Amino acid sequence: ATTNVSIQVGGDGPGAEDAPMILIEGPMDGEEFLQSEAVTVIAQVQDDEQDWDTIQTSILSSRDGQLWSGVPDEAGIVQLDTMLSVGSHTITVKAVDDDANQSTESVTIEIVSDARPGAMITAPGAGDWFWNSDLIHFEAEVTDDFTHPQDLNIRWISDVDGIFGTLPANSSGVASIDSILTAGYHLITLAVADTDGNITEET
Repeated sequence: ATTNVSIQVGGDGPGAEDAPMILIEGPMDGEEFLQSEAVTVIAQVQDDEQDWDTIQTSILSSRDGQLWSGVPDEAGIVQLDTMLSVGSHTITVKAVDDDANQSTESVTIEIVSDARPGAMITAPGAGDWFWNSDLIHFEAEVTDDFTHPQDLNIRWISDVDGIFGTLPANSSGVASIDSILTAGYHLITLAVADTDGNITEET
């Protein structure tokens, strides 16, 4: 009888394989955003030798630190909508596989102050569906150059029901409220005003 095994002597040793591949699809290098705008970071992360759920991925800003960490979805996509502070940011996507092979890809963008508050609705998502008896959770992130988040004037507005919430944000800039809405399609608007009267609306 005969049998066989494969071994390696020398070379790069066990676990030597290619690092994950990263392609940042947005934002583009050199792009500028107003402070009141949400920045969408989206990247394709793939590894020819490992499954998507073994690739630990993080998104970092040179100015604001780590923005997100997790694994790509089944299509290899990582995506983040975020508010960033004023100034130049090097946005880096980092991917590490189970064999500790790692890759990074970066773009540099500029966040420009425009005096208006920043606002981004984080819940619910566009197209979400609820029963008319459900208590719906609404949440957003709000920022401003000069006005403390707790001093921002916040209004949650439905084009069907009108104003349904005015609770202030917390010290971290998270504004939230729970409300029941009437049956129908609703366009939800978050209106945020600072103490100087500058207003931002997010829908």
